[in-house]
Amino acid sequence: MRRILAIASIALRTAVRSRVVVILLGLLLLAIVGLPATVKSDGTLAGRVQILLTYTLAAVSTILSVATVWAGCAAVATEVQEKQLHLILTKPVRRVEVWLGKWLGLLALNGGLLVVCGVAIYAGLWWHTRPGTLTAEEQRRLGEEILVARREVLPEPLDVTAPAQQILAEQQKRGAVPAGRPVEQVLAAIQDSLRQAAFTVPTGYKRMWTFKLPALPTGEQPVVLRYKLASSQIAGALVDGLWLVGPADSAERVEIRVTNAAQGVHSVTIPVAALRGSREVVVEYANINPVPLAVLFDPQDGLALLVFEGTFVGNFVRGILVVFLQLAFLAALAVSAGTLMSLPVAALVTGYVVLLIQVGEHVQRLSQERGTFMGGTQGTGGTMLDQVLRFVLWLESAVVQPLQGPSVLEYLAGGKLISWGWVGWELVIKVALYAGVLAALTTFFFNRREIALPTQ
Repeated sequence: MRRILAIASIALRTAVRSRVVVILLGLLLLAIVGLPATVKSDGTLAGRVQILLTYTLAAVSTILSVATVWAGCAAVATEVQEKQLHLILTKPVRRVEVWLGKWLGLLALNGGLLVVCGVAIYAGLWWHTRPGTLTAEEQRRLGEEILVARREVLPEPLDVTAPAQQILAEQQKRGAVPAGRPVEQVLAAIQDSLRQAAFTVPTGYKRMWTFKLPALPTGEQPVVLRYKLASSQIAGALVDGLWLVGPADSAERVEIRVTNAAQGVHSVTIPVAALRGSREVVVEYANINPVPLAVLFDPQDGLALLVFEGTFVGNFVRGILVVFLQLAFLAALAVSAGTLMSLPVAALVTGYVVLLIQVGEHVQRLSQERGTFMGGTQGTGGTMLDQVLRFVLWLESAVVQPLQGPSVLEYLAGGKLISWGWVGWELVIKVALYAGVLAALTTFFFNRREIALPTQ
């Protein structure tokens, strides 16, 4: 352990002496201070907070990610190229200790810079939203909708399997199923249309959804109903509607009349007293628009109840921890690539893996397509090469899928809860599992790599 810490401290001191830390810190602080001054918001309170919080934290995460990839790939690759590692390996130092020392050095560097940046971001946010600069209404909205940690509760899922199978059977009897189209795709399309119909409200009709809260709402913090709607008319047209919210067994539910533009995100505040201590809440929307049109909610995230769970400070700290753990995995990936490859190749491989993580959902969809990549009859699965490519895409998506997840920036800007469970998941998957596997594989191949080969 002493040797690992010694290698980590040497790597950290080397970075400080080379002024890397000073340059990085200057770039980070410039992004934190400069972005709010140069980027204009949409004039709303949420827009200002988005600039102050989301843009600055995104810039910090991007700069640290690029720096981590560069420093991690160069940590061992440069020492091998310049024959500095030869001196270390002649001592009683195992190669796994070299890997761990370089990785811990990067973790210490990223951790220190993230702490400084986190304090600077929070200080800038507090300064721009201090009581003297906002009205009382803006202060209330800020504390209830933005600078808060709220758990997102989605409607209970609809079971459309049986109705979809019945519709499919009827279509097959009528011969309405297109020839050559897989039955699974037809069934999935029918299920999607049924879900969309359950979230579509024509004029004069109502739709009802049930929410089950994780706990009884207490305190004075209200529950917020957030919704995204569209209409069958021109986007942006005003739509009149009526929300009815309350427990499932209550006939006297809260009625909230709204007039919303058919675009963007809207919200209504529901007092805790209106829920009457019930965990099951029924939400109804009545389309009372005088002009006939259909109101459409997104079945994925068009409706949600936001329940108060904690303060913004705790949420912000947990968000910084998630970013740190993501950087820890990136450091492990870069150090592993730099240990086994030359610097340019290591940077290219690391960049490819990062890109693959970003587009993993698209890769997964491609692996499930029944079309062809290299010619062949549509719907037959294609040639042998198509099968191989589909398997490679499936394997890549399966490897990177656990590394994907929701955006920390979106959660912080939307006042949504970043739970300790999320932090624990990042720690177990990205650090304990993936970084551990990378360390084991890298050590296995590194032990078999000849370092001191004679040069030509």
